Amino acid sequence: MSHASTDVTIDQIQLSADNLDARKAAAIYKEFGCLVVRGLMTPYIARIAEDVERVAQESIDLIPQAKKIVEGWYTPNGALCLPAPDGFIRDKQLMTIPYSYNTSAEFFRSALEPKTLDIAEAVLGPDIELFGNGQSLYKEPVGGHPKHLHQDAAYFEHKYEGPCATLNYVVDTNINNGCLHVVPGRSNLG
Repeated sequence: MSHASTDVTIDQIQLSADNLDARKAAAIYKEFGCLVVRGLMTPYIARIAEDVERVAQESIDLIPQAKKIVEGWYTPNGALCLPAPDGFIRDKQLMTIPYSYNTSAEFFRSALEPKTLDIAEAVLGPDIELFGNGQSLYKEPVGGHPKHLHQDAAYFEHKYEGPCATLNYVVDTNINNGCLHVVPGRSNLG
């Protein structure tokens, strides 16, 4: 990665899913440590959003039954809750919900999107595998749990090249409401 963070524009790190060239996508990723592919999850996102909201509501309904744990509270269905900010409608807010490849066929299909796999193979080589079950972070309006800049490698350490991940939003995001902020030239900061 040769660019300082002030030298990089969004145009340098983004491509469209239409007529995607996986080799070009991999070259961008290898140069800058990040890649934005606009429209890659369009076929899946509406159904994923429906699934996420269904599981979130189920989790909210189970908050009264949540058990206290070191990290916060754990609902019977597996959602993690944290203390809510002052003025929130409840004393607990959702942080993660039990939404995974095992609970959503559409989420699983999105992980096997051929264009995504082509990019992963172009970055890592042909010996790739699906790692874990996916994850859904859920930030409620006015709530949310701030994450300071960090390296994901601390969470997912591997002997060789670390895992590639896709981040997909089911709502419109911007710098003010919690989107990922990438610092090009730094490995896996988010």
